Amino acid sequence: MYIRLMRKIQALLILEEDTKQLNKIYEKIDLYKSMPIDTVKISLGNNLNEKYLEDLFSLNKKFASDNLLLMIKVNLLEVSKNLLGVNYKNESFDEPKIQKASFSFLNFLVKRGIRAFDFGDINYLVKNNPSDKKIIDTSRLINKNLRSLGKDVISLCDLSYKYIDLYDILTGDSDFDFSYICRPINIFDEQSRKLLKETYQNGGRISYKIGFSKSRSKNLSFVKESLILTSLTLLDLPLYIKDSESYFDVAGPIESIRDYLGEILKIKNNLHALPRKEFYEIIKKDKDIYSYSLKIGDNKFLFIGNLTQKEILVNISMYVSNYSEYKLLLGNYGKRTIVKNILLRSYEGLIFVRK
Repeated sequence: MYIRLMRKIQALLILEEDTKQLNKIYEKIDLYKSMPIDTVKISLGNNLNEKYLEDLFSLNKKFASDNLLLMIKVNLLEVSKNLLGVNYKNESFDEPKIQKASFSFLNFLVKRGIRAFDFGDINYLVKNNPSDKKIIDTSRLINKNLRSLGKDVISLCDLSYKYIDLYDILTGDSDFDFSYICRPINIFDEQSRKLLKETYQNGGRISYKIGFSKSRSKNLSFVKESLILTSLTLLDLPLYIKDSESYFDVAGPIESIRDYLGEILKIKNNLHALPRKEFYEIIKKDKDIYSYSLKIGDNKFLFIGNLTQKEILVNISMYVSNYSEYKLLLGNYGKRTIVKNILLRSYEGLIFVRK
């Protein structure tokens, strides 16, 4: 099975901040530079006066000079409230005055250098007529206007699993499509793994929300979370992290999440421009294992993950003919060698590459 080529997306690791105060964001730029991220997302402020907007554009320039991308979360109906003085809860996005105000403001932001937007759950824009057609039409209207001044603009939205059949439609390769849809990911859940597989094979793009729940064991927190990160490393899709500085400091047997994400960012940068194809889920009969093979450029990659806390012996002889051709690219327990029968430790994730 072949996957169509994807439009290039800048964002690879997105951190969402929970503050709207630009001065606090500005103060944390050095911290962002020390983190293995390339994009910071903030919500648009409530008071869109001239000073706020100039401060926003200044912040965006500072980000760009430090090789960071600033993403703005926008509620288009709230924008209309600010610009038109209306109660957006009583308004519909179908109204021409609402659309004109919203798109004029977006074009203004793009002209001043803003290149990444998150529109949140787009259901709020079609609440009066939440049909599949209405969602598609509204999404394409937003992106058509957004990219009229910039083809490289990134657009993100959130959409529930209820509309999974629309994911690949809404994230196609035209200027009318979202760059990606943001969804939580939990590879320990079969439905979530199915979503990952189907959307990727169909050409859909998802930015996966990641995060962790603290465990009694720091090592356990690390290996569970790093397993999820390892499983997503090869996919040309951004990772999305809700603001939590403590997330980066979770330590494992070898390193911290911060260091591990740094390795992942390097791998994603090196593979980003190469075409993906031949995505196959393997070892399907063993529900304790999640594994797939993927060809990127001229290289074949193999991911193997243990979804349990117990050790598992995995026979991979059906999928690998010459073990000496494969080298470890990434592993959350450190160095490993590929053999016929691999003993996977608790929540261990491995990526091997054949060049």
